[in-house]
Amino acid sequence: MQAGAVRAEVPTWVFRLVERELYEYPISKQAVADYERDRQEILLASWHPEIPVDGGRLPDPTQRKATLLALHHMTYLKRKRIVDAIESVMRTLPADDQNLVRIRYWDHPDWDVETVARELVMSRSEFYRRRAHIVRLFAIRMGLV
Repeated sequence: MQAGAVRAEVPTWVFRLVERELYEYPISKQAVADYERDRQEILLASWHPEIPVDGGRLPDPTQRKATLLALHHMTYLKRKRIVDAIESVMRTLPADDQNLVRIRYWDHPDWDVETVARELVMSRSEFYRRRAHIVRLFAIRMGLV
């Protein structure tokens, strides 16, 4: 299958979105871990409010916990879904393709295509062909195509 044929199956906006998620994966993975840690701390914390609010009433500790969790939960769910999808696809990729993803998106995102291709010992056209196929797999797993 030619690179153009594979690329044509994924709309440009989807291709760019998937690449953005791949670039942001390390940050998203850390954000998911931070939320899960913070969630446990919030749930297990003993609240001892000292400052009355709303006309002298003390805040409800359960309401405070629920509010804190709700503020971050939707962002967490989105990031968790993306992190899980990326990790799922990475487990199925051959080692060479895993290496392409790591180098291009995580280890050296500032490298140009020629440098990445040279590091992977492949031509530019082979890099583009493999990248298109890999991005398509991520797009499918993320439910974007």
